[in-house]
Amino acid sequence: DEVATAVMAQGVEIPPGALYGRFSSDNERSVGQVGIGWNDAAALDVIAKAAIEVLQTRNAVYFAQLGGTPATVTILDEPRINPAPPPLTDRFGPLIRIGLGLVAGVALALLAHALDPALRRREDVEALGLPVISSIPKQ
Repeated sequence: DEVATAVMAQGVEIPPGALYGRFSSDNERSVGQVGIGWNDAAALDVIAKAAIEVLQTRNAVYFAQLGGTPATVTILDEPRINPAPPPLTDRFGPLIRIGLGLVAGVALALLAHALDPALRRREDVEALGLPVISSIPKQ
């Protein structure tokens, strides 16, 4: 909520609760990283800078393990805005459609062959109880 308040103070409108679930963090090393996902690059820059401001000024709230002692938050790099990769459906959609088309085509061909009333072999005629008058031998 504090980041959203800081962003709205800079003139960027964010719907209430829109930032929930947009932040990720990595603190496995001695350097922490914060990742933020948003669909507008300009607004994302404002959100990132607001998050930095909140972490630098209100960090005692977020680092409760320090017992209320303020932590020293040093920014090592400026925020980098990277475009998100396209969703999996956009990347694999054409391949899935081609595969489904091939499967449907083979299924329709097998169905057409199974429902075809033509007699092709001598055994087909004999199975119907009809006499075979003549046949063309295979060469």
